[in-house]
Amino acid sequence: MDLGLSGRVALVTGGDSGIGWHTARLLLSEGATVVLSDREQSRLDAAAAELRAPDGRLFAFAADVTDVGALAELHRRVTEAVGAIDILVQSAGVTGAQGLFHEIDDEGWTSTIETDLMGPVRLTREFLPDLRSGGWGP
Repeated sequence: MDLGLSGRVALVTGGDSGIGWHTARLLLSEGATVVLSDREQSRLDAAAAELRAPDGRLFAFAADVTDVGALAELHRRVTEAVGAIDILVQSAGVTGAQGLFHEIDDEGWTSTIETDLMGPVRLTREFLPDLRSGGWGP
């Protein structure tokens, strides 16, 4: 399949496993350069090794989507390594607090919302200028 992604640069959060990892594999097979991101560098390194990307088209940089400073540093590292991104895949997320609705405390709700709702907001805010500069963002 040719999705026309050859030569494009994609950032994939939640890239050390699951949907993020499989999306990275597809993007690589389509010729894109991929930057994997997740919280733990060691897990990212293992995921990148398993992907075995050709031609130096795969990078792995740890960052926490709940931390604005970490996302700014991720942006700096991505820009230094590959330039502006064309594609943003927000796949980072947590299952969150488990239990009956009325038994989950505020911290359980807050920590889940910080990752699953505010994480994508912060990530998009940080990288939207890249997407717009390449004509791939709103």
